[in-house]
Amino acid sequence: MHDVAVIRRPPEIHGAAFDLMVVGGTLFACALAREAAIAGLRTLLVAPDDPGAGGRARTWLCEALAPVGASSAATALAERERLLREAPHRVRPIRSVVVDAFPAGTAGSARRRLRRLAGAMPQSTLPAAQELAAAAALQVWPGLSTAAAAGAVLAFDAEIDEAGLSRCLVRGAIDAGATCWTHAAVAHAG
Repeated sequence: MHDVAVIRRPPEIHGAAFDLMVVGGTLFACALAREAAIAGLRTLLVAPDDPGAGGRARTWLCEALAPVGASSAATALAERERLLREAPHRVRPIRSVVVDAFPAGTAGSARRRLRRLAGAMPQSTLPAAQELAAAAALQVWPGLSTAAAAGAVLAFDAEIDEAGLSRCLVRGAIDAGATCWTHAAVAHAG
């Protein structure tokens, strides 16, 4: 995936036919436009700003540990893997210390969730999560309470640059034949 610095207003689109119109320049909208164009749909992306404007860095692990279905977490982690491979200039590995709020044997424990997610993930580019002894947890995260350190897990995750990745996805959409129009508004003419 390559960046696109500027997206010019497309030639006259009045009267043009599209299979799909995607409104917005969010990461999700840009990804949808790219996938639709790759699938052969005549796609129009209309965004009020530059792709990814207002984007932030974000990570997957917190979302994967949230109480959602395992299939949704596995899907998010599979997407993380794909992006780590395809856009390493926009997705970077990071390490996190996850502190258990639940006792180790309970269903809600972070350790159990991390193990379950690791089992669902085919060969990851990131190291596997590992439980930390309290002393090791305090070395990684000084100032952590001793009680919290006893339930700490060192996990590896990835952080994305939403604005940069959005621009990459729009470039991919354009390369696949999509029409992209930024700094435009969509109005309903009743």
